Amino acid sequence: MIIANRQVFWSLPARFKALFSLILLLAGSFSVFTESGFDRDKALSRAYVQVALDLSTETDAASSLIEAALEFDPDNSDARYLKARRILEEGSSIRKAAEELENALDSDTWHFTDPASALLLLVEQYDQLMRYDDMWNTLHSLTESERTDGGWYYFALRSALATGRLDDAGELARKGTRLFPRHEEIKALRSEIDPAYRRSLIDKALAPGGSQTSELLLRTLVLESTGDLRMQLLQRYLDLGYGDPRIIILRDFSTTEGEEESSPDISVLLTEKNLRRLSVFRQIYLLFEDAQRLEEFRDFCAHRRIVVYEDRNGDEYDDGMYILKDGQLAEVRKDLDQDAVQEIIIEFTENREVLSEPETLFLLKDDRRYTIEYGRYPEVRGIKIDNSDLVWEFNFAESVLNLDVVDHEHLPPFVGTDSGKIPADTELRELAYRYVENDARGTTRGDASGMTVREENGTRIRSLTEGSDKRIERDLDGDGKPEIREIYRDNSLYGVYLDQDENGISEYLYYPSRGLHEWDWDQDGEIDYQSYNGN
Repeated sequence: MIIANRQVFWSLPARFKALFSLILLLAGSFSVFTESGFDRDKALSRAYVQVALDLSTETDAASSLIEAALEFDPDNSDARYLKARRILEEGSSIRKAAEELENALDSDTWHFTDPASALLLLVEQYDQLMRYDDMWNTLHSLTESERTDGGWYYFALRSALATGRLDDAGELARKGTRLFPRHEEIKALRSEIDPAYRRSLIDKALAPGGSQTSELLLRTLVLESTGDLRMQLLQRYLDLGYGDPRIIILRDFSTTEGEEESSPDISVLLTEKNLRRLSVFRQIYLLFEDAQRLEEFRDFCAHRRIVVYEDRNGDEYDDGMYILKDGQLAEVRKDLDQDAVQEIIIEFTENREVLSEPETLFLLKDDRRYTIEYGRYPEVRGIKIDNSDLVWEFNFAESVLNLDVVDHEHLPPFVGTDSGKIPADTELRELAYRYVENDARGTTRGDASGMTVREENGTRIRSLTEGSDKRIERDLDGDGKPEIREIYRDNSLYGVYLDQDENGISEYLYYPSRGLHEWDWDQDGEIDYQSYNGN
């Protein structure tokens, strides 16, 4: 087996070759003592692990050594532990890493690793896999003297809460905060189960010296509070300059457990400084009872880049939706019930780079459903139009709006503009030369590049390259507007747009690859006649 792994040996740096040679020499020398219980394979396995630890920065070589160590001794706990660490670093499989750690703890043949560290690493994987009972049982396999890490109390508290062991959770929370007073995660969990302790944390956070409160703990207190107290804590959060990309939901109801409670004063939020800081929250939910205050709030937002939804009857469906952007209020429905409770969802369009998952926002207008989609990358933004049986998509990067057609059998009567706004009907005839088909994800980045202009026999010809597409525009009469536009994909003619063909028919489109012909005779932006493969 040593010969079989010689490629591992020769791949090592020189200083480790010398060390490894010495280890092998000693292992070979001691192999004569097999009668006294010495196992050469186990010794070699341990030697591989030793060198792998010294080669921690040489990931490929270390991984090979770990595998070689397991070939000599499959029960080598250190090798199993190191393999689990490699799996987690590569991000390949939490479940597989947990299995390796379980095998390592079962073998219990440790020489270089503290078993408690391996156990806590296993507990972290159980937490990710939501195996809370296993998490609880594994943690309690450690003796009291071994529970010296604040991480033990944190995970024990999490597993106790997740498995309904509330008495145990209370005891763990009190003991954990006493032993590890600076452990913010333990303090945050304790605040969830101990009202008196939570009150003391709130008082400390709101005190003049509350700047010592951590972002994690203060965010937890904001989430657990209601009404005016929540607003005070949120204001402190803003004053300290904290930010977090995750969603914070602020629900402020007019009554709490049957007792009257005045509507919270949201003026604390309505400042330019606070709105900029609040943009780190992806969504904020506010509940209004006073329709006049709602109107004031809407007017305030109308000049800021904010997206607003309304849920009028509390059924969690959007009864009215508004896009408030660049000072323009696009009201979807005007049948506002002034007596209904208004729930406003504010979606900040700033700082989109904090998103980890795609989001979808909806806007209803003119019997069409406009979907504003924000992707996981900040440059990927767009609008999808779903009109009965047709689905069309716009995607824009920065200020340039391009088009991706989902239903390739139809041509959508929309076109992007440089301002990135949905165009008026008069702009619809400009569609064809803006048409760009994209990849399956439907994303478009950047704008047209590689533009060239030339004159040929009195015709002004402009060529543009957009990704794999090339567009040639021909201005026949010199009026600055091209009468012919040709779209090439992969050096093949994909589509032709004619402002006027030889028969005087305006707005003619032809897709050779699909055999599709379309005419818009009256230039109203809607196709008047289609021919597909001659039918």
